[in-house]
Amino acid sequence: NQRCLYQQNGEACKFCAVQYWWNAISVKQSAQIAEAVAEGYREGAVKHMSLTTATLDSPDRGLANLVETVKLSRAGADIPFMIEFEPLTDHGLLKELLQEAKKWGATTVSINIECFDPRLRLEIMPAKGKIPVEEYYQNWQICLDIFGRNQVSTVAVVGIGEDDQATLEGVERAASQDVLTFLVPHSPAIGAVYEDLQPPSTDRMLRLYQKAVDVYNRYNLDLCSSASGCIRGGGFSAIKDVARFGV
Repeated sequence: NQRCLYQQNGEACKFCAVQYWWNAISVKQSAQIAEAVAEGYREGAVKHMSLTTATLDSPDRGLANLVETVKLSRAGADIPFMIEFEPLTDHGLLKELLQEAKKWGATTVSINIECFDPRLRLEIMPAKGKIPVEEYYQNWQICLDIFGRNQVSTVAVVGIGEDDQATLEGVERAASQDVLTFLVPHSPAIGAVYEDLQPPSTDRMLRLYQKAVDVYNRYNLDLCSSASGCIRGGGFSAIKDVARFGV
């Protein structure tokens, strides 16, 4: 679902253009996605899947739709799935939905904090920035209890005005809880408030990647063990390549 509650309310994250990412049906039904997954699996092209959603105006924030999509997709494709969603304040509902997702083939989850820098969270994310950081840690812990080490991650965007030290401190704290941070360079997106903001330099990204990988090594975390989703695919970030091959 690309129809984000925050964009409808005029409180979109400034780096995000989820409504404009794909010129296609903005609200896709689980059965439609399952059909596409099954076809890709039959062709041998699909080895794992990422399923994500814009934030919806419901207690589950869209997670229930992802679980239903995993269930239907798994019927036609024997592959692992990652689900990506916003923190839930109802922890009982979160546990219930995640256990159901795991039963149907979800192996990996991501709850994206986007920015660790406390000076910028509200400025860059007028609505999402109001979610207490501690809520992320509580949600991550529930995910870890269900999916285990190396299967719980978060995204931090680099190049939106944040301080590198604040980012690395966030990476360290998340890693201390066994959560991997997928560092992603800001990629200007048409329709976003920051569509004209240039991406960070290669040197800066490589430096941050290496420092983050050093943190993961200290905590015995392995990016390359992620069973499905964005980290396994690696398309949004070169951090996994740095973990494997160095800078």
